Amino acid sequence: MTQVVREVEIGTLETLNKDVNNEVERAARHVFNISHQYKAITYLKDNMNGDEILIWTSVKTIPANRTLKFKVWILVSLKGK
Repeated sequence: MTQVVREVEIGTLETLNKDVNNEVERAARHVFNISHQYKAITYLKDNMNGDEILIWTSVKTIPANRTLKFKVWILVSLKGK
C-alpha cells in the first residue's frame, strides 16, 4: 500500500525561486551527464578493435538503507583485426 503525505512549506518568493533553480540545475546536469555518457560509450563501442573489452559500471547509492547498487556491462569486440 502506498501512502501519500502532503507537505506544506512556507517561505518567500526568493527562497522558492532559489529552490526551483537548484532543482532545475541538478536535473539539467543529470540529463547532460546521461547524454554525454551514452555518446562516449557508443563511440568507444563502435571503435573497438578485435582484442579489446569495454567494461562499464554504474553505481547507485540508496540512502534509505545506506547501500550501493552496482550494474556492470561487459562488451567484447567480435571484430577481427
